[in-house]
Amino acid sequence: MNALLIVLAVLGVLIVVALLVTGPAMKRRREAAHQRAVELVGGTTELAAVGASAVVTGNDGAEDKPTVGILALGPDTLAFTPWLGTDALVVARSDVTSATAASEDLEDVAKAWIELTFAEGADARSGRFRVEEPAAWLAALS
Repeated sequence: MNALLIVLAVLGVLIVVALLVTGPAMKRRREAAHQRAVELVGGTTELAAVGASAVVTGNDGAEDKPTVGILALGPDTLAFTPWLGTDALVVARSDVTSATAASEDLEDVAKAWIELTFAEGADARSGRFRVEEPAAWLAALS
């Protein structure tokens, strides 16, 4: 029994140390992705979703793995930059052909998935993004 308590205590300490080590690194990645998203939309953002989840369907019809990043909306551009990796989705606002939400009553939800469909010739065919304030995103993209 004592051995089990010692093992659990050691695991607890290892988990706390791992969180203390990785926390600042993830914060730096999040800030770098946010800065890159702002640059990609031209320096000013109307809306920015920090920690937005995304699933993007490419022109080949294959879905990307879900990822977390920054979704930013500028005057002429929509950009999604992941926290990890360098791939970014950049689409002109004029290429967003439709914006819908999975939830009907958007005023009462903290976060919701919004589905964006892009025009032919854009970097991707469509994307689903889980964002805070989905009503504001749909209003801005309509």
